[in-house]
This record gives sequence, C-alpha cells and structure tokens, in this order.
Amino acid sequence: MDNLWGDLMFVDLNWVLQTHKIFPKTVLHVGAHLAQELKYYRELGLVSGTFIEASPSTFSNLNELLDGDPDFTAIQALLSDSDGSIVDFHIASNEQSSSLLSPSGHLVEHPDVLFNQDPIQLVTQRLDTLNLGLFDLIVMDVQGAELKVIKGGIDTIKEAKVILLEASLGGLYNGDCTINEIVAFLTPYGFSPVSLRIGNNRWGDAIFIKASN
Repeated sequence: MDNLWGDLMFVDLNWVLQTHKIFPKTVLHVGAHLAQELKYYRELGLVSGTFIEASPSTFSNLNELLDGDPDFTAIQALLSDSDGSIVDFHIASNEQSSSLLSPSGHLVEHPDVLFNQDPIQLVTQRLDTLNLGLFDLIVMDVQGAELKVIKGGIDTIKEAKVILLEASLGGLYNGDCTINEIVAFLTPYGFSPVSLRIGNNRWGDAIFIKASN
C-alpha cells in the first residue's frame, strides 16, 4: 500500500457505507500484501473474507499471519484477464508496489521504491475461474492492473455492493489503466463512483457502489 491507501481510504469507505446504508459482511481483497487492512474490515463489521496475493514470498508470510483464522483466508494467485498466460511479475523493494506491469512514471514519483530485482514469472488466472463465490465488498490494489482484474472477474464483481480500488491518471506503469477507463467499463454494470481522491502524484483511490444501493 502507498501513503494515500491507508487510514484516509477507510474514512472515505466508512462515510460511503454509512451515507448509503450499506452493511457489507464479506470482502474480497485482491493485492493483499500482508492483510494490513484486516483490523479495519473487522471494525466495519465484515465477518469473513478472502485475501489474494500474487507474490509467492509475500503470500507465504500472509498465509502465516492468517493461519488459524477461521473467517479470513488467503490464496496465492496473479489475477488478470486471461487464464494460463506466463508473464513477468515485477518485484518492488517495498513489495507493496509490485505489479504485473513494468514501472514507468512510478520510478519518478516514488524514487525511493526500487525495481532492481529480476522479474519472476507467474501464470495468470481469472477471478471468475477461481469460483470463490460472491462478496459484498471487493477491494483491489494491483498497481495499474485493476481493469485486467475486473475484466477477468466481472461475473463475480458485478454482484458486489461496493468496489474500492486504487485509481490513477495513468502513466505510473506501462499499460496501466486510468480511472476514466474503469468508470466507463463499470457503468454498464450499474456501478457509480461516489468517492474519488487523486493526489498530486497522479494516483489515489475510488469507491463505486451498485446503483440498486
């Protein structure tokens, strides 16, 4: 997670949930890192969830942290818009900025975060292929690959009540998506953006709710 993706994000999320009287009970978090958000999820009243992390080494630590928790589980998977593609996964020195996409503007905006390791090869999976069931709240922090995850999991995602994701103006990673592209894709499925916060380094977070809510 980066600096905007933290307490401020959950202030916004809590405001949206209270304003629109939405009371989610389940969460899917894609790009989990070490599940630092778990305490917030519990405070919001979420009772169960699944964390998905792509990096095998990070996942090993995540799985250990969640070991014995009957309500929140972890899965190691690199989600994208196709199954079975062998791709480079770019490891960042802070782990949180690691991505399916190679860094570009991120190197300028965050010079303290290095990508000095050789990429590792991982096999992509679609969220819908995992068949994890449905979730009230879906959270994504996948460093510019959000639209790929959405396209590969739309049958799962379209049933959510709330979507919270990292959003940017583009150009931080090669081939990353912009918030405008995400809005355009989600609108036909009944989702409206109700909170958007973009910092002066071109990224932040966005919250969408289903129109029926």
